[in-house]
Amino acid sequence: MGGPGGVGGPEVKSEFTTPAKSVQSFLSAIKSKNPELIAESVAQRAPLEATVKNRKMFSAIIEQSLPNDELTNLASEFEGYQVIGQNLPKSTGSLGVTIGKTYSRNNFQGRLSRTITVRKERGEWKVVDVGGVRDSLNPTGKDRD
Repeated sequence: MGGPGGVGGPEVKSEFTTPAKSVQSFLSAIKSKNPELIAESVAQRAPLEATVKNRKMFSAIIEQSLPNDELTNLASEFEGYQVIGQNLPKSTGSLGVTIGKTYSRNNFQGRLSRTITVRKERGEWKVVDVGGVRDSLNPTGKDRD
């Protein structure tokens, strides 16, 4: 996905025909740090429907006014994630897509995962919210080391 060069590579092409392709387009847009592409992948209703902590970010994304340091942090936060599955629909036109990436820590393989909620908007699937990180080696979120 994402054209030549893989996710976020040159000639990134956005596609919003399925929930998974929409999330892949969102990840590619974030990797490219292109405010226009990121805004294109987000639902217009995201600033109203996202969790309270994400509403300001989605407003800035849609307005293409996300500061460069926050854009860099966002790219770092989603670096290496890939679509790994999707949840059962919550309602008509809304679905959670699971993204994940693996890592090694203390000779153990772990997986970080997140859920990105997408909605059907004007015939296309667009991102409406992003969930927090879940860690397979540390499910409580508390440090075990």
